[in-house]
Amino acid sequence: MRRFASAIIAFALAAPLVAQAQPRAHREQRVGLAIAPLKLLQPVGELQVEVLLSETFSAVAIAGFGQTTVEDSDPFTTIIGGLQLRAYFHGSSEEGGFVTLEGRYVSQSGPGTGYGISAGPTLGYKWAWENVFIDLNGGLGFHYLSAESTRDGVTATATEVDAVPLLNFTVGWGL
Repeated sequence: MRRFASAIIAFALAAPLVAQAQPRAHREQRVGLAIAPLKLLQPVGELQVEVLLSETFSAVAIAGFGQTTVEDSDPFTTIIGGLQLRAYFHGSSEEGGFVTLEGRYVSQSGPGTGYGISAGPTLGYKWAWENVFIDLNGGLGFHYLSAESTRDGVTATATEVDAVPLLNFTVGWGL
């Protein structure tokens, strides 16, 4: 998994450098497929699919899966699901500025279980080359986290509601 994650990160970081650094000829991009390379460090693979619904509005489906090990414990399985509603206010959906409303659900299971829900607005920009794009956005959101763990017959629970930064960095391909 680490070799695969390293290869994906290297490709994601190198793709914009080898792509032609000139604006694309305008074409109607209807679907974009992107990965979140920094999440592979956790290691969790995250895939995003953006579908253009009109000239300035799109929906982005977010899905992720991975396993992490903390110290000498059994592995935790992480599942991510989310949706971003995106409106382009500068440029176009092929390259331009946008505002989003994002919601995500994250579930972890293993030695303990937990889940979290986050939602909030973000501002971002998409840079595009011939078939490759970089998407960077961030904002402030709120999350609700709940966790429970049982060890040696003792159960501990925690709940938290807080303001958090929402940050996304993806590298993708227009289809």
